[in-house]
Amino acid sequence: MGVWLLGVQMLGALSPLLLLAGELFSGPHRAPSLEGQYVIKDVVLVAAGMVIAATVRGGRLVAGTKGTPPMSSEKRKNSAINRQAAASRLLERSFYAGGSRCAHTVSQ
Repeated sequence: MGVWLLGVQMLGALSPLLLLAGELFSGPHRAPSLEGQYVIKDVVLVAAGMVIAATVRGGRLVAGTKGTPPMSSEKRKNSAINRQAAASRLLERSFYAGGSRCAHTVSQ
């Protein structure tokens, strides 16, 4: 519930950017005026609150490709071992295949 309320607060904090953009950035070289700085501060604080609220509810950042479920540390370890074993088997097959092409493949 709290994250949704922060979302509503974010909409309220962003509305002056859409409605009063000319007044919020009226400083020299389009720098934010005092009101613009206040709005930027509100957006940053609400965004930080949303991150904290999502983290408390069990959210976390996960490295990986989009759509793939996160791997546990045990699966990640096994995956690395499996990749290493597959590379080793491939190298052995190419080495024991015989011929000069094989020796050339291993030396590169």
